[in-house]
Amino acid sequence: MRQAHIDRVGKKKCSAKLTAMYNGILHDIDRMGNSCVNLVDMAITGHLGSEIYIGAISVGGTIFNMIYWIFNFLRFGTGALTSQAYGRRSLEDCSLTLIRSLLICSLISLILISLQSVIKNLAFGIIDPSPQVAEWAAVYFDICIYGSLGFLGQFAFTGWYVGMQNTKIPLAISISQNIINIVASLIMVYALDMGVRGVALGTLIAQLSGFAIAAVLCMRCYRKVFRYLDIRKILNTLELIKF
Repeated sequence: MRQAHIDRVGKKKCSAKLTAMYNGILHDIDRMGNSCVNLVDMAITGHLGSEIYIGAISVGGTIFNMIYWIFNFLRFGTGALTSQAYGRRSLEDCSLTLIRSLLICSLISLILISLQSVIKNLAFGIIDPSPQVAEWAAVYFDICIYGSLGFLGQFAFTGWYVGMQNTKIPLAISISQNIINIVASLIMVYALDMGVRGVALGTLIAQLSGFAIAAVLCMRCYRKVFRYLDIRKILNTLELIKF
């Protein structure tokens, strides 16, 4: 009995270490992706010739960071539920977890887009930027808000991939998204002379492209997993609230 108790304690410690490592991996991947996107936007904006543009991108980026931080639970919740299903060798639950997470992401994105004016005015009231900065920050916000589905969707995919014991794909997606952001923003700003709008469009294109890459890789690498998907079980309320 004593040996069995020792084994149980050992398993709990091992599980705690794995959970901590898993959370650390998710955090590092997310931090790298977000930081690089913000740095690229700021670096390109810094060459537009006015500190107003830099302030506008800073304000807009701060608003989105606050919004998306609130929905961080999508990434960790998806990852935790997926890893549990993967540990049980339940491919059906693995596929259902991703679909449910993406549905929640879609719903949240629609709400954010519908309430964009309210969110923007509330955020400006808290941050209190100057009128010139607020004008261009609004331009940046009004364009980038349409990338919310892509951004939140990547929360779901990142958590799911890590839960499926695959950290290479999220890393590849993060790198690809940043490369797309750099190229698209440079073209929009310098080739098409679109200024802050170009920076925002470059970010929007990168976010939607990252989401598309994640979806394509999912269907390419995990097609067999979704053979076990039972569509009738997707809208299970008890399972949805676990997120």
